[in-house]
Amino acid sequence: MDIEKLTNPDGIAVIGASRNPSKAGSVILKNLRISYHGAVFPVNQNTDQVQGLKSYKSVTGIKENVDIAVIATHAETVVKILKECEKKRIKIAIIISSEFANDNGKLKKELSGFLKKARLRVIGPNSLGVINTDPYYNCTFIEPDYKPFPGNTAFVSQSGPVLSAVLDMATMKRIGFSKIISIGDEIDIDSIKMLQFLSLDEKTKAIAIYSEKIEGYAKYIKELAEISEKTPLIFLRGDYGVCSRNRAKSNLDELILKRIGGISANSLVEFTELIRDAPSLKQKSNEVVVLTNSSSMGNITKNAIEASGLKLAKLTNAVASDLYKTVAKDSQGDNPIVLETETPPEVYKQAISILYRLNRPIIFVFSPHIVSMPIETAKQLVEARDSMKDITLLPVFIGGLRVEKGRRLMAEKNMHFFDRPGNAVSLAKSLYIHSCFSKPSFSMYNKIKINPSIKLDKKMGEEVIRRTMAKVGIRLAKSFKTENIRELGKATENIGFPIKVYTLYRDKKTDLEKQEIIVDNREELKDVVSLLERETKNKKPAQSSYELVETNENLVSVDLNISMVENTGVGLLSLKLNGPATNTEESKFLLPLSDSDLSEFKNSWAGLYLVESARSKILNGLLETMIKLSKLYENSKSIRTLRIMRLDLGNESILAEDFYLD
Repeated sequence: MDIEKLTNPDGIAVIGASRNPSKAGSVILKNLRISYHGAVFPVNQNTDQVQGLKSYKSVTGIKENVDIAVIATHAETVVKILKECEKKRIKIAIIISSEFANDNGKLKKELSGFLKKARLRVIGPNSLGVINTDPYYNCTFIEPDYKPFPGNTAFVSQSGPVLSAVLDMATMKRIGFSKIISIGDEIDIDSIKMLQFLSLDEKTKAIAIYSEKIEGYAKYIKELAEISEKTPLIFLRGDYGVCSRNRAKSNLDELILKRIGGISANSLVEFTELIRDAPSLKQKSNEVVVLTNSSSMGNITKNAIEASGLKLAKLTNAVASDLYKTVAKDSQGDNPIVLETETPPEVYKQAISILYRLNRPIIFVFSPHIVSMPIETAKQLVEARDSMKDITLLPVFIGGLRVEKGRRLMAEKNMHFFDRPGNAVSLAKSLYIHSCFSKPSFSMYNKIKINPSIKLDKKMGEEVIRRTMAKVGIRLAKSFKTENIRELGKATENIGFPIKVYTLYRDKKTDLEKQEIIVDNREELKDVVSLLERETKNKKPAQSSYELVETNENLVSVDLNISMVENTGVGLLSLKLNGPATNTEESKFLLPLSDSDLSEFKNSWAGLYLVESARSKILNGLLETMIKLSKLYENSKSIRTLRIMRLDLGNESILAEDFYLD
């Protein structure tokens, strides 16, 4: 793979190396002269020397080997330069040049056309450049006095300004990187190809990504899941959560991140902390232990844990006994474990060694007091980390100047730390999500079988669709519509009971009122007809219509929709309960449904409601139906959308009141 030349290139040419110190080409050349131990070749057709180095009119005039060409010239010259790079057999070009969107996109089309047949690979255009930390070289136009710390996380960013901001914050906290790559406009090497390359890099243990278009990754879910299984993927999103301009897009991003086991950050601070911690920390439990010297901070941390969906771990009898015999005699004996304000630093380490036996993440929250010793406490935490294999210890040092020396000591010892309990909790939650979803299982999905010949087509007649749906366990409900209320009684001879009676009153093409009544027998229907006759007489609508629909005895129903995510080929299933649970949000899942998806729905408010209001048999029947419909949708290549309105769940059968195919 030619991208491998980014790791240890043999010769770098800077095309557009300028004598003007404010130009990008000049800064890139200076950075390489300071950082790169190989040969650097300035290319500038207007001069024979740049920054004391011999300058070449073209890369074709360089006799030595060149693996990377950095292009920092006007956009209209780039294709000509790339052709010269091909003649020189350069493996990879980094295009710093921007402005390819000008001239009605003609330059971009020209560049794309050339790259379809090109024998070299391109990063950019509009790239900030690339930094490798081992062996070190800086091939960017970031200020020359900047040198990142080496680490185990690679950083790939679509945005140069975001990349610069993250590097600045990381340097302040002594957070290191393996590689830093400004991917730019991704005209050739896109984020997916770069992530695949980085996942094979032995010095990269995690990959951080800034991407404004996570939904574009939907078509690469399988590839990303394979990467995430061995290399954690950390995403900083361009439009996170409630701040998103497009809530539907934001929800899709969440589903994609969950399916691939991606770790999501909602701030630059959280993002940089994940860059620091994700390569070394592991978490396979949703339970957390809290140790603190402040009851107030213990409560704050407890609230953050409960809000995140994590749980406070229960102490075993043996751990509780040892803990309160030795270090926490005056504590209440529960999690969070609150030690006295004047607890000596070595006692914290002793308490951690006891809690370590629980094999749960330990959040240690330290609040400074007059008698507390931040530096000595930090030393004990580092010793605990070094002496206990695979411990997940998350120190939180609350405060400012009084604890800063303790934080600095932990930073020097490459130990993660936080200044707020919420950040430590967010990391614990992110690591847990990654452990749950980074290797999704589909055993329950694969266990449910349907005949592969069962397909849906928009051209099918209603009766054929009825038979097809019945093969996956869904019977389309019988129905009858009329504007004559007296015809309702006769219609029940074909439909039976129980039924739903829908009434719609219209006035000047506007729906005034729609109501639904459940009727169990013929006597009740007579009463309902009489009631509706009186209502119609009183309301005097311009038009009234009535519908009878077959229903189950059980009154639980759902609306279910399966559709293709636009331009991805990936299916999306959404489901919402009707009735008492109407106010709940839709449950949404990417297809196929993983075991984690199904387990999540079982434990959601909607799943628990189904168990409590009916029976678990109904919930299991719904899950099986969801899987069968997903498989039916996969078989039906011509169908973009399968929508079922009011899927009635009964103990013995499932009825679909209405459906829509597109």
